[in-house]
Order: sequence, then C-alpha cells, then structure tokens
Amino acid sequence: MARRDEHDASMELAGGRWDDRRDSAWSEALFGLTCLVCGASGARDGLGCDEHRLRLDRVPRCQHCAAPLPPALAAASSCGACRRAHALPNSAATRVERAHCVGDYDDPLLRELVLSFKHGGRPGLAPHLGALLHACSLHRSSSEDGRDDEHGEPRRGDLLVPVPLHPARRLERGYDQARLLADGVAAAAPVGFHSCRAVLRRVRATAPQGATGLLSREDNVHRAFAPAWPDTWSRRLVRDRRVWLVDDVWTSGATLRACAAVLRDMGVAWCGALVVARASRAARTATAPDEDAVDTASARTALEGSRLDATAIDG
Repeated sequence: MARRDEHDASMELAGGRWDDRRDSAWSEALFGLTCLVCGASGARDGLGCDEHRLRLDRVPRCQHCAAPLPPALAAASSCGACRRAHALPNSAATRVERAHCVGDYDDPLLRELVLSFKHGGRPGLAPHLGALLHACSLHRSSSEDGRDDEHGEPRRGDLLVPVPLHPARRLERGYDQARLLADGVAAAAPVGFHSCRAVLRRVRATAPQGATGLLSREDNVHRAFAPAWPDTWSRRLVRDRRVWLVDDVWTSGATLRACAAVLRDMGVAWCGALVVARASRAARTATAPDEDAVDTASARTALEGSRLDATAIDG
C-alpha cells in the first residue's frame, strides 16, 4: 500500500478537496475508487463520488478542542471557552493539549458516515475514516495559518488510546468503534505509531450524555474510567509517553477530559485527541452521537431518516 511521508508537501488540499494531480494515485491505493456512501465508482478523493464528496474544511480551529474559531479570533490558538477553562485551578490535570478532527458534525455527509459507522453496523468504515483522520491531523499541523505547532502532529512513538466502551454496550453494538478507529489511524500512519487498547477501561456504565435528569456531563463520567488491568503494566506502558485519545465525536469534551485525567494520573507526558467529527456547542442534543454514551434508539432513528444506504459496500 502506498504511504505518504508525514511532511510531504502534497498533503495540501485544493479548494477543500484532495488535489487531483498529486493525490489521485495515493487515494486509489489507500481507499480504492468506490464511493463509501452509495457504492458508485469514480470516488476521486477515495471517499465519495461527485454527489457525495466530503469537503475538508480550512476553518481555523481551537487547538485544544477543535471548535471552529470565529472570524475575530481566526489568528488565535484557543477558543474563549478553553481559555476560561484553562484559567481555573487544577485545569492542567484534564487538559487536552491538541485536538484534530475531520470536520463538523453539522456536515450532513460526515454525520451520515459517523452514524453509519457507529450505529449502522458498518465497522468496515473504520480503515477509511482512520486514514482520513490521520491525513487531516497532519494537514492541520502543517501550520498553514502561521502558528507554531511543533507538538501538534502525531509522531513516531506516539500511542493511540481509544476511549473505552463499556462491555455491555460493546455486546449490544457488536464492536468497539473507537478501537477500530484507532486501528485505522495506526494502519495509515508510519511505522512506530501504535494503537494500544490495554490502557484504559470503563469501570461503570454511564447514562447517555445529555439525558434528562443529569446534573452535568462531567458528573456523569466522573470516575467512570480507570487504568486497564493489570494496573502496574498499563501505567508502565504510558509513563512519560505522548498519547492521543481516539473517539468518533467530540461534543462537550467531558468524556475525553475524564480519560485525560486518568492518563495524567498514570504519568503520561502529553495528551491529545483525534476525533472524526466536532459537534457544535449549539447542537448538543440527546440525538447526537455524543462521545460514546449516546441514546442508541434516538441515534438509530436519526440514521433511518438519513439518505445513507447502510447496505452500501464497506469499502
């Protein structure tokens, strides 16, 4: 399989799409030429046909939570919410140093892909989404806007840690989407970028984030995660290492921050996050795939109303 150098100038995107002149051969080798949405041939960017083309945005984003920055703050590195949160005492214990995403959950096509992957029984989308997420992380780390981002890209020796799914939910779903996504990112990355499942575990089932009656999302996931067994081995694995948490969607960030807090306690040197989609603050509803504690019935209802054909070929 053809692979790209991490710093290859051909990572540039033209007009929000892969540059056809430089990327067509790489896309064909990595993804094939079948549209992941409808199964039609002619997917020049490796994901969608002309009708279902996924545009990669160039919107300036907060380096800590990947939220789009307003025009007035386009040259800034952090959004107002993150700056206020980081000013609080002990905020460093839960801080995500760098976050990357493919795009916004508001994008209808990206939302359909996420819902189909997570709740539509299409785990075969993981390699494609993982490879795209890895490419986007490198692209956004290239400092197009002039920012100094020397620590913001995945590098050799980094660990990928999927946000753990509770065993009961995994049994219901049939697979762990965060694990598959992390494996997809690792497969697209150079040798030395490892997906490591035996780091975190979910010690209790949590209510769906955004469910009626919750005091807060933070309280819902408080002490929901712990080092994987055996504790001594998992701590030794991540001590003084750079770690990237991997999940499908960042909504409030409560789940990712809770995982980051456990990792900090385990001795990691640096913690970032890779997510496929970033939900807007205005769109946090119970029907959105909020991290991994979603109301499954609502999500399936949303998926059924979508134009995505869940029977399409899994790439």
